[in-house]
Amino acid sequence: MLDLHRLRSLRELSLRGTMTAAAAALNYTPSAISQQLAALEEEVGTPLLEPRGRRVALTPAGRVLVEESEALFAALDRATTAVATAAGQIVGPVHVGAFQSAGARIVPPALACLNEEHPDLEVHFVQWEEQGLRELRLGHLDIWLDQEYEALPMRRYEGLDARVLLVEPLYLAVPSGADAGPDLAAYRDTRWIAEPQTSEFGRLIPVLTGRAGFEPDVRFHTDDIEVTLQLVAAGLGVSILPRLATYRVPGGVELHQIEGTARRVKALTQPEVTERPAVQLVLDHLERAGSAT
Repeated sequence: MLDLHRLRSLRELSLRGTMTAAAAALNYTPSAISQQLAALEEEVGTPLLEPRGRRVALTPAGRVLVEESEALFAALDRATTAVATAAGQIVGPVHVGAFQSAGARIVPPALACLNEEHPDLEVHFVQWEEQGLRELRLGHLDIWLDQEYEALPMRRYEGLDARVLLVEPLYLAVPSGADAGPDLAAYRDTRWIAEPQTSEFGRLIPVLTGRAGFEPDVRFHTDDIEVTLQLVAAGLGVSILPRLATYRVPGGVELHQIEGTARRVKALTQPEVTERPAVQLVLDHLERAGSAT
């Protein structure tokens, strides 16, 4: 019988590319991962790895084993959920991840309420911007809070369950001394502040300004909400922010709601995990916190 811990090590190596990254994801040392994989090769009786420069890559047999093992991990999650559901157990751990503004506004009140009502429930939280969906699919997260914009093509969440926590407006943030109202076209000759276009929100501003008939002159790139607002307050440019990000606006910044677009914040889960009583409880509290924000 194949060892699931060793299979998980092979899976992590396949998806992350290096022994070091796989080890970090599993809280092992690289040498421990190497030993796990060597033992797995002995179990299956065929090479699973081959040298590729300074790294290693999966052999065809290794890739097949990873593909087939996905069903095993999904079945294990379903079995764990079924047992917990049958027993009515509210037990952890539950691992939650979120992007910055959801992590600041939705997660803390939800976890504070959980801690008061269910102090023995073990909940872990990590803030990410772009890695969360991958970590959810890998099983390192039970719940990932993601965002989806009406102005961008719908993201694909095939195979995942999604619960909408809130729908919120977007705001144009402008310096008080250069406030020309809510029309984006009035800022075609203004410097802009935006996230890098590697992020979904970074791709949003060119879409919205494109609808207004111009390409933004982005001089400042940051994914930090406070830095964005301070740059606006200093009169260095304008930006766009969702409502969750406008909870601590400094003086010198004016906000104008942008009509015709919004952001949905969703809690995503793997179907085999969704029905776990502890996960359902955390989802309920996240939804409650989202509706109260």
